[in-house]
This record gives sequence, structure tokens and C-alpha cells, in this order.
Amino acid sequence: MGRIAIGTSQNDPRVLGRPLMSDHNLSARLWATAALISVPLASVWNYAWWLPLHLALLGAATQAIVGGQLMFSATLGLSRGPSRNLVLVQLLLLNVGALLVVGGRQWHSDAALAAGVVIVTVVIGWVTFLVHRLWSRSVNRRFAMTGVFYRLAGVSIILGATIGGALALGAFNDAASYLEHRSLHMTLNVLGWVGLTVVGTAITLLPTILHVRAPKIQQLRPAPWLMFGGLMVFSTGASLGLGWMASVGLATYAAGFAIFGFYVRKILAVKSRRQVPTAALHLVSAVAWLAVTVVAGIILTATSDHAALRDFIVVGGAAGFVFQALLGAWAFLLPSTRAPIPEQRRRELVAMELGGRLQVAAYNLGLVAAMVGLRTDIDISLAGIILAWTAAVSAMTKSWIFPYLGRLRGVQVRSDLWWAPPSDEGGASPPT
Repeated sequence: MGRIAIGTSQNDPRVLGRPLMSDHNLSARLWATAALISVPLASVWNYAWWLPLHLALLGAATQAIVGGQLMFSATLGLSRGPSRNLVLVQLLLLNVGALLVVGGRQWHSDAALAAGVVIVTVVIGWVTFLVHRLWSRSVNRRFAMTGVFYRLAGVSIILGATIGGALALGAFNDAASYLEHRSLHMTLNVLGWVGLTVVGTAITLLPTILHVRAPKIQQLRPAPWLMFGGLMVFSTGASLGLGWMASVGLATYAAGFAIFGFYVRKILAVKSRRQVPTAALHLVSAVAWLAVTVVAGIILTATSDHAALRDFIVVGGAAGFVFQALLGAWAFLLPSTRAPIPEQRRRELVAMELGGRLQVAAYNLGLVAAMVGLRTDIDISLAGIILAWTAAVSAMTKSWIFPYLGRLRGVQVRSDLWWAPPSDEGGASPPT
């Protein structure tokens, strides 16, 4: 088939033009929902944070990233995309691999866990090769930098997943070595696989969501190499137990990320004549959490405080950055990958705005409270988890029912106001 389209003229999953990312987003939302369901059951089943974390990252985030990398590579690069059948085979294998990893870990089956790690690693390597080929054949070199981010992200997860499998199989018996490689596994996955992918995608996605012209992206050329190079220095330092080297590596990553931060600042400085949507609020908040996690990591790796580093990666990296980036992306992409019927799309985008600002504020305030509770004597972590979880449940619920919400009379009225022509004074008419 030709290049992947964002939407089709027929809202029918059987047609050839169905956007490939829709299948990944469906599967990823199932995993994300399972992750949210598992959170309140953690204390009952006594599995702490491992299960919801891996349901969210290995299941939801990885599948959404794979679909997103393929779709954006074909779309931005104007390349001929892979067939839907091939991509569905990859998606099926990713699901099988994730189930084997989670099941093997929970029921102590080393064989299942090892098989799952191998399957996930091989499939991501396969996807990375396809992404490389899409960008190599691209006739549009304007966004080639996104392809660089994607390919380096693929290398990061292959390394991170391999180390994670070795950890689970008991390859690092020494306590110090185990803690170092656990930090390495988590950092490569969160800052590498997700971080590089999100930055590479946000270059074009964030201006699109905000309805503003994107700044020139040439300034970003050093960013992917500084970020990935920093991760490799960090990996070397962590493997050798050299905290100072690991810290230097994260500082190098931070330098590359700072370049992207200035780019985001330029985007936000562009005056938009539309309301700032929930998707953008979540994505910008996610970027802020990634910055907090990286800065904390620089300090904590230098001091070898693995417990604190774990807390920042889990709360700030996984929940604040990764899961929130998913919620933000879905608030825009899910309506946008449905049939391109203008009125329907406008209403469904507005359906995602219901309670959006309160949702973003509650989610991030909850995470702040959870982090404060974990790292101080102030006992507010449970209240923070409940607040953030409630906000996430609200966002996920909308991700499932937004087509029905879009049909409500109140949403239709709000949509008319939201998309009304901007007033003469500038800025859109505020929604009711």
C-alpha cells in the first residue's frame, strides 16, 4: 500500500486505507487500561510497582511507539509504508512477547520470560530496520531528524530490554551490580526508547496540536546525538560502577534535551488564535517531568542513591513523562485517526477537552504529592497516587468513549464555540 494516511474517507476498519497506528493504539489502550486496573490491586496481590509499570511501558507505551514510529516515518518522509498485514504480525508478536514477560515474571517462569524478552527485542529490531528503510527512501528530507531520533531510540530499547531480561533471570547476583544495572535498564527504556521517540515526534506533533507554525528545526541537529551519546556514557559508567561517569552521561543527555527545550519554548511563544488543548497541556507537562527526572538523575547517579533514582524514574519518568505523554498524544491522535469527516472530527476533538484542564492539574499535582511523600516524611504519597490515578482513569475513559461523547448536544455546542472564527482582538472565543 501507499504511505500511511492519518485518516480514511470511510470509517470502516475493513478498508485498506485504515491508518496503521489505529491498531497499535487499540492494543496499547487495552494495556494502559490493565495498568490502571492493576494499581489499586497492588497492595492486595503484593506485587508493588513492577506489574503496573511494565503493563504501561512494555505493553502500552512500546506498542504505541512502534505504531507511531511507522506512521510518522511514512507520513513525514512521504515514503511507501509497510503493508497492514506485516504490521499486524509485528503487533501480534509484541503482544505475545509482553504477555510472556509479564506472565513469566509473575509466575516465576524463566523460560517464558526469556522467550518474551527475545520476541520483543527481535520485533523492535525489525521495526527499527523498517523505520530506517522508510527514512532512507524518503523523498522529503526536511524531517529526516525525526528518523534519527527513532533509530537511536530503537537501539536504546534493544539494549535496555536485554539488560532487563538479564536482571530478571538473575544474571547480576551482586547487590551493587544489580542496582546499577536496574537503574541502567530503567534509564535506557524511559529516557532512551520513550524519550528519544517523544522528542523526535513532538518536533512536528506539538506545533500541529497547538495550530501554530513550527520553528526551524535545524537548531535541533545536535540534540539526538547528545542525548543518545549521553545515554551510552551513562551506560558505561553504570556498568563499571562509576557514578561520576554515569552522571556526566546524563549531563550530556540533558544538554541535548535542553536544545529541544528551547525549541519547545519557541513553539509556546508563538501566539495561537485557538485555545490550548488538553493534548498540548499533557505533552508539555510530560516534557517538564522528563526534565525533572534527568536533573535528579544527574545528582543521584553521582551520589549512587539508587533508591531515590528509582523513585524519580518510576514517578517522574514512567508516570509523569511516559504515561502522560500517551494520554496527551491520544487526546489528539485518536480523533485524528478516525474518518476525516470535518464536523465529526471537530466534535470528537472537543470531547477530549471535557474536564481537560482539571484532569491535567489533578494528574500532575497527584504525582508531585506522591514524590514528596516518597522522598520526605510528609505522608501524602497515597493521596497523591489516588489523585493522579483518578485523573488518569478519567483520561482513559474518554479515550474509549469519545466517539459517543462527540454526539452529545452539549459537546456539539461547545465544539461550535471552540472552532468558531477567532475574534478581532485575537484568541478564540472561550468554550462554555
